[in-house]
Amino acid sequence: MRKTLRILAIGALGLTGLPGQAAQEPSSTAPRSPPDVQIIDLARAAADIAREHADRSDVSQTFYLSTESTVHMHVLGYERKVAMHVHRTTEEATVIVSGAPRVSLAVSRHGKRKTSELAARPGVLIFSPPSTGHEWFNPDPRGMQANLVFASPPFDGNTYLDASDLRMLKSGEPFIFNPDDALRSFLASGAPFRIEPVPMRRERMVIILVRSDAIIPAHPTSPTLLYVTTGKGILLVGDAYPLRQQLLVNVPPNRGIKVRAEPGTPLVMIAFRPEA
Repeated sequence: MRKTLRILAIGALGLTGLPGQAAQEPSSTAPRSPPDVQIIDLARAAADIAREHADRSDVSQTFYLSTESTVHMHVLGYERKVAMHVHRTTEEATVIVSGAPRVSLAVSRHGKRKTSELAARPGVLIFSPPSTGHEWFNPDPRGMQANLVFASPPFDGNTYLDASDLRMLKSGEPFIFNPDDALRSFLASGAPFRIEPVPMRRERMVIILVRSDAIIPAHPTSPTLLYVTTGKGILLVGDAYPLRQQLLVNVPPNRGIKVRAEPGTPLVMIAFRPEA
């Protein structure tokens, strides 16, 4: 899922401005209607949940729901654990919004179950194919921990499994994206932007790193959801909207997008087209 998937992902999400191509601005001659761009501050949303539901073990808040995909934020209580589980049909991409969870991943390798542990931090993305076991623990005794979860097909709940369950042997390989590592490589390359694929079916998700400008053309049927993990900049969709860490932006279909990073603060964004 490397070079071939990279090409497919770029084509599916519709990014332009590739080396050797002239980046086209979103059309200024097309008829304009109100952009209806939705911007959600997930840091504030998580803080509101922590204030209002401090006694809860976990809380979920949904931001997108259709027959194709779901996007929700899951907030885990103090020193709480979501035990080892799988999703039967759902591909799940989870981005750490706040806190420092300990994540255990169980996969099948050479017919045997292998488990690895990850100390995650905000901005890290963990992609779990169906039947990939994963366990989450919030070690903080005083703070709740938040994750943004992109699921396609829609989130189908947790199926909790014993370590010996044979269904664990059907798992796919998880994918982990660390924005710090990616930024170091990206900035060293000198490129104006870079696309990193996430191995989700139908190529619905990519990661966009932007030093200067990047263009995302309109999609006729799917909105574009952008989550900012790193950096500052502006989003141009007719009007200009500020971009910064922990903002989730929902741009409706048929809206061309331009993203511009603020000098010295390159952007790292998760881009998801739930209906593509």
